[in-house]
Amino acid sequence: MFRTLSLLLPAILAPALCAQDPAAEPAAPQLTLADGHAALTKACGKMGNLQGVQFSTVESQDDAMTRQFGGMLGKAETEVIGRWSPDTVELEIGDADEIVVHRGRMIARDDDHEWSLRRDKLAGGSDVPFVFDPGIFFESMSRVPKDDLEVTNVEKVALRSKEYLVVSVTIEDDAAHELAYTGSVPTVGGRGMGGMIIGGLPGGMKPAAPSLTTDLAVYIDPDSHLIHRIRVKAYQESPFGGNVVIQVAGGGGADDEEEEDEEIETKDASGKQIYKKGLPLRNVGKGESVLTYNIRFRDHDKPMVPELDDGARKLLRMR
Repeated sequence: MFRTLSLLLPAILAPALCAQDPAAEPAAPQLTLADGHAALTKACGKMGNLQGVQFSTVESQDDAMTRQFGGMLGKAETEVIGRWSPDTVELEIGDADEIVVHRGRMIARDDDHEWSLRRDKLAGGSDVPFVFDPGIFFESMSRVPKDDLEVTNVEKVALRSKEYLVVSVTIEDDAAHELAYTGSVPTVGGRGMGGMIIGGLPGGMKPAAPSLTTDLAVYIDPDSHLIHRIRVKAYQESPFGGNVVIQVAGGGGADDEEEEDEEIETKDASGKQIYKKGLPLRNVGKGESVLTYNIRFRDHDKPMVPELDDGARKLLRMR
């Protein structure tokens, strides 16, 4: 009996011994919101001190007022490819337009115009779309008071076989407006649309800033602490409150019914917020305008020197 027990004992104890193996790797600690805030702070500081970076942006505006046209005006996207160094931003806008901004001076060209001095205009006279400046963005993010920069979620995701830390952030109202005022992100509705009131207010009174919520999903490389992607979604109450009535010729019959917007599920079965690609899902009210802005980075810390002829450099007063 004792011989049988001695033979069986190793097999009985083996699982327990393996479970207590000191060489076994401990489970990775669960990420906390504080971890996310620390990672974001470090990454913004590192990005702000780069000597150069290439980026691309895609901007889309869904304005509450134009939405009431039934989407007839569409939601155009503006795509920009940029190269940034601390004192120069070089941009390719769409298929034809190029601009270079150097220490406050700007030049532009297209297929029909040589490099020309411009201010907020493309070479052909159209308005310049929003110009993303990584230096301003990361400095402004570092200046948002900690109490106003709410880290709401932290997770790890795999993209193209590379693991990233995704930090989800929400900034609201005054702090969100301040971020847009610095030129860090586009204003909701595009240039001149934020808080627009037709006719103004009596006595020169300034209208109250509309409610604004800005969500950001920041993709951080945990090894280099560099940011590779940022998704931005901003929701702003329209000054018209979604109450603009648009009469279309032939409409207004008794059978006309207002189409109801379909709501989406924003919470899971346990009541927790649902996130998609790092951004919280939100239902959009009829009186809300929405900005979608995506930024990608590459060639971190590679100096970006624009190739310009002598005439263009002279216009920019670039030595």
